[in-house]
Amino acid sequence: MNIIILYCRAGFEGECALEIQEQASVIGVFGYCKTNKGQGFVEFVLNDSKDAKKVFKQVQLSDLIFARQWARVSEPLANLSREDRVQPIIDFLLAGDKKVRGLVTVDCPDSEGAAQLKTFVRKFTSPIAKALKQNGLLTPKADPDLDLLCLFFSDFDKVYIGEIDKDNRSPNHLGIPRLKFPKDAPSRSTLKLEEAWRTFFHPDEWYDQLGGHKKAVDLGACPGGWTWQLVNQGMDVFAVDHGPMNEALMASGHVTHVLEDGFVYKPPKKVDWMVCDIVDKPKRVTAMVIDWLVSGQCNRTVFNFKLPMKKRYQEVMECLQLIEEALTKNGMSSRIQAKHLYHDREEITCFIQVI
Repeated sequence: MNIIILYCRAGFEGECALEIQEQASVIGVFGYCKTNKGQGFVEFVLNDSKDAKKVFKQVQLSDLIFARQWARVSEPLANLSREDRVQPIIDFLLAGDKKVRGLVTVDCPDSEGAAQLKTFVRKFTSPIAKALKQNGLLTPKADPDLDLLCLFFSDFDKVYIGEIDKDNRSPNHLGIPRLKFPKDAPSRSTLKLEEAWRTFFHPDEWYDQLGGHKKAVDLGACPGGWTWQLVNQGMDVFAVDHGPMNEALMASGHVTHVLEDGFVYKPPKKVDWMVCDIVDKPKRVTAMVIDWLVSGQCNRTVFNFKLPMKKRYQEVMECLQLIEEALTKNGMSSRIQAKHLYHDREEITCFIQVI
């Protein structure tokens, strides 16, 4: 298994490829990437399986911005018969290391025009799992202490076979969280903040980060999608925007609507959280975030970088480096994370906590 498949948003294959090559080079692993614009995944081809294992051991998926999920795989089986895809897969595995896995995941790209392929992989999961158990390649019951067998169909007749590391993966199928839109939320942007929290926080730290009746500021709040999430966690919120806020949200009694420019506003005293989903240049957002953190106006923030059309990866890395350098210069330790979330489009969501 000398290939690493990285799942990403369609259209961001180039950024995903640049990132994995850079991260791998830091640990002395070098390979090349095979990409096609819009396919929704990247193949990172290495010299041998030892290199792939080294990447999974020393690079964490949570530290990759553009990859949602990843797997170590072999060269694909191609030209599969649509009459019987099960037996060639079983034969391939029995001819290999015969490793027993704890679960099988049947995956495909999250790309344009893949609706029928998604339907197929969902229906294929049950029969292939049954055949794998019958051949001793899968435990009778799901075993979380074993790696996952991964079958990644890039097309109906082409499958990559490999494994997903039990300790270094997304817990969500395809790396996509299944979030339900809250019926009372003012806008669908609310899902971005919820996904950010679920991505950046371990369940054990949820209360420490969000509970305890914290105070928050939402810059560019209108109509209140992110403010709704903050209020739903029991926070009192300064919602900063010249536009109108959702009436039901304002009636909660936990929101103070401030009619000011989000880039100018400063809270009357320190708050626990500052969140920002303002559409502006990443460097301007970066300067604003640095100002809030260095001056001590908040110690936690979630914000978005709206990416330019070109050099998107480079722009994100430059902005994150500017923030890290500013905090270090001021003697501040920090936790910095960034991810291209499922509910993001042309943007990257970042979380920073001053420790």
